[in-house]
Amino acid sequence: MRWPNILTWCEEDYFVGDLVCMKSYFGGSTGWHQVDVDVGIVLNVIEVEETFIYHDKKFRCYDMVVYWCKRGTTETVPDILLEHYEYFLRRMHEKK
Repeated sequence: MRWPNILTWCEEDYFVGDLVCMKSYFGGSTGWHQVDVDVGIVLNVIEVEETFIYHDKKFRCYDMVVYWCKRGTTETVPDILLEHYEYFLRRMHEKK
């Protein structure tokens, strides 16, 4: 299975207080993105102690405890599913 190039594999830095949203775009020729974006606030960053391997590349990941503003819920989410909300906004403005 070939993963879309949107996965950062833990190259992004996340800090308590960052605004985030779920990654929901595809970098392929058809492209898609979510319409109703829920913004979340990072409440805690939990380092995953295990080593993960993706093909020949080793990486380590973090879990984020996120408070979702619209839903009013708190959830623990792997960092590869999140992106900074400001990056999402920038991408949406570039498409216009």
